[in-house]
Amino acid sequence: MKRLLSFFALLFIFQLALSAQTAGEGFTFDMGTEPEPTSNVSYVMIQYGWTDSASSRLDVRYTTGTNDEETIEGYDTASYNAKHRVFEADILPYVRYFSMDESGHEFCWSVGLSIQHSKENEFAGLFDVNGLMLDPGDEGKYFTMTDEKRAFIIAPRLGFSAKIPLPHNIGLSAECFVHPFYFMSLKQNMAYHSDQTTSLFDYSGNNDVSRISSPYISVKLSLDLFSNFRLVTLCTYQHLDFQQMDWADDFNSLVGYDDKQDMFSFRCGLELLSGNAKSARIRGGVYYQIDVNKSSYLNTTTENNRWIINLGTEL
Repeated sequence: MKRLLSFFALLFIFQLALSAQTAGEGFTFDMGTEPEPTSNVSYVMIQYGWTDSASSRLDVRYTTGTNDEETIEGYDTASYNAKHRVFEADILPYVRYFSMDESGHEFCWSVGLSIQHSKENEFAGLFDVNGLMLDPGDEGKYFTMTDEKRAFIIAPRLGFSAKIPLPHNIGLSAECFVHPFYFMSLKQNMAYHSDQTTSLFDYSGNNDVSRISSPYISVKLSLDLFSNFRLVTLCTYQHLDFQQMDWADDFNSLVGYDDKQDMFSFRCGLELLSGNAKSARIRGGVYYQIDVNKSSYLNTTTENNRWIINLGTEL
């Protein structure tokens, strides 16, 4: 609650400042947050128009998440904690606007660079009452698992957007961007340890992976109704050539195995806008999102469905 109140205060101050000082000076912006019980997404977009037809744009997005569990199937007492942090930036030095006619239709294309840095840490301390991991005779002892991943991704970014006014105060907007290919560098360290009496249970492995994957595609459609309501649909697709660490065939070491992942996300929802359409406005949104991940190594398809709220402001 304190985090939301602080964010609302920041939105109000930012709205007043930009409405009074920069609305007529070529600046546009979009900022917001999507708080969830165990994660949070914050983002800022700033764009400056050098001329009527040329702009530069910067998008920054920061994602955090934490997962804690105390019950894991097959183990009596368990403590599990996972944290992830992701920083993303889209640098678009050239955004070109053009119109096909004077009816209010607006089109633009953009070129730039996207970078992403992520960090994940997992820790598990498990009481192995059934001897699932430890040697016979050592059932009922603890063992621990740690897994650390750091990944860096860089990609060219190509984008296209359009705004088309429709009758009866309705406006249609479309935005599409694609990474035709992207380079990923992954560093992973995984370890298992236990002071069992039969023999020391201590295994670890390091994995360095550099891969080029393709593609990443995002398509967003928006329908503005009477300047105060907006229907939003967002679809993304990503193919990732990845690796998972797992036990080697002799169960005496940890090695990386190729894993091709296909990730699909679909979001639809309603946004409410408060304020003058020509100045900074407060935005609140509610969306339903479906995330699907298919893993070739695990031979599984997982699905996560959830409701998301968005609080932000835009100019």
